[in-house]
Amino acid sequence: MKPMFKIFYYSLSALLLLGSTAVMAGSPTVLITVDPDNLNGWFAKAGNTGTGGLSTNEPFSQSGPGTGTGSLEFITDGSDGQIIQAARIPLVKVEDIVNISWYFKSNHATNVPHAKVEYYSLSQGRSGTLVSVPSAGYTPGTWEIEHGSNLMWWSTEEGFGGGDLRTWAEWQTELAGIFSNYLVIGMGSTSGPVPATTAYADLVTITTVEQQLQYDFEGTALLPAEPKTNQIGIDNGYIKLDVTGGLAPSPDDCVDAVHYGRMVVEEGNGDLWICAAPGWRQFLAPMMY
Repeated sequence: MKPMFKIFYYSLSALLLLGSTAVMAGSPTVLITVDPDNLNGWFAKAGNTGTGGLSTNEPFSQSGPGTGTGSLEFITDGSDGQIIQAARIPLVKVEDIVNISWYFKSNHATNVPHAKVEYYSLSQGRSGTLVSVPSAGYTPGTWEIEHGSNLMWWSTEEGFGGGDLRTWAEWQTELAGIFSNYLVIGMGSTSGPVPATTAYADLVTITTVEQQLQYDFEGTALLPAEPKTNQIGIDNGYIKLDVTGGLAPSPDDCVDAVHYGRMVVEEGNGDLWICAAPGWRQFLAPMMY
């Protein structure tokens, strides 16, 4: 099944996504496998100059190192300005992200996989990327876990800069009401020296006020290119929605309130799919005439 990418974006987000709810005790962890048969919305971030993708070189799973059939692999060759990143579109408010965690392994002490969260608000005229600062004292060659809620973060938004380090909780307050565009896991830098490094990441978990989504990377595959950023618009006088590639949209893209309101067209038969509380609702093309 083809993964479903970003459907509604930017200024329409507030119209298509519902408000958050309180954290429920014992919120379930939904384990989502990302493999060559279903990449579940993960893609290679635009601008990558390093190499990477799904790899079986360092298997990792919930049972620990050496289990499962793969992980995310990131490779830089020592060239200046190399960066390699994998991303997914979470479509959730920054303030509703309680924590982002990930397991990682690197052969370098400081060039290690870390998380970023891109955000955008047309109504507030703001955009930027929150960048996590990895914990100090990493021992190369070992699997460790990072919790974003315990790290310091800085923003690329104009007026902040790399020296303005804040906790995740402080950024939740600063960016209240603003939606995240991308959840990113990667390493390297677009400028300056980048050491030759091979690193891995797995069990990337995003905890929101409603649930935990944990992504387990398995198998070997290249990630697809980043989808177009404008998936809805006016095309010669017509409203144009994103399409599914001829398949039904993934159930994983309609699992909770932050997804409700999504719509996509199955171009093979003209069916319209709308995400609502029971899951995807299919409106057959003959019914719409």
